[in-house]
Amino acid sequence: NKNDDLWVIVHGCVYDLTDFAETHPGGADLVYEQAGKDATKPFEDAEHDKTAKKTLQKYLIGTLKGYVKSEDASGEEGPRQRKKDSEPEKPTQKADLNEGEQG
Repeated sequence: NKNDDLWVIVHGCVYDLTDFAETHPGGADLVYEQAGKDATKPFEDAEHDKTAKKTLQKYLIGTLKGYVKSEDASGEEGPRQRKKDSEPEKPTQKADLNEGEQG
């Protein structure tokens, strides 16, 4: 949650936006406000287009433990919470983070 190490969570995915914040079209302050937080609601409230969602994927570094990737109604990939009675998934991303951990 620092300007030089800025991670956010969107739909259970962890993104390192350190190198992106200063070039964010809406201004870096919008990104800095979400540092270290679950930014899903603000991200969705901004109604980002497909290009923005594709850009976000470039900064994906992992998923929160307990989430697996799935396709949502919009056709975009995103995580969904795993059923409690299912076997744990092996990490599919660069990081498999517990909630609350930050880089």
